[in-house]
Amino acid sequence: VKLGRKLIVGFKRDTFSGLIANTYGVAPRETWGTWSVSDRVKVEFLRELPSSFELTITAKAFGPNVGKPFSVIVGNSTKTLMVTSEMHSYEMKFHNHGGSRKIEFTVPKPTSPKELGLNNDAREIGLGLVELRIEPFFGR
Repeated sequence: VKLGRKLIVGFKRDTFSGLIANTYGVAPRETWGTWSVSDRVKVEFLRELPSSFELTITAKAFGPNVGKPFSVIVGNSTKTLMVTSEMHSYEMKFHNHGGSRKIEFTVPKPTSPKELGLNNDAREIGLGLVELRIEPFFGR
């Protein structure tokens, strides 16, 4: 069964019961959301993503990742996303003809706050995720 209605994944929550099969490359949640802790983030859904959908990503970038190209990948389709240091929502449309269940992000330069002399946090972060909103659409 495909996902056929609007779907919201909030990274302020501890669990994604009924929506997500697995995540890779994300830290435990914080009050605002979660950081990536790898050069790749994967969110695998329990069901196939819609064949055509608008993805709204609410996110921010850290350090040397600000203004650099992140890749957002769904099946055979890759889009480029430039993320600022402030929390913002970004919209992009995907056609998922291969029936993928995954959304992947590549992080240009995971960097620790410790490396930049900001604090003792040694996690290599880059993308701060607050929410993914998936809204199916029909047509081209």
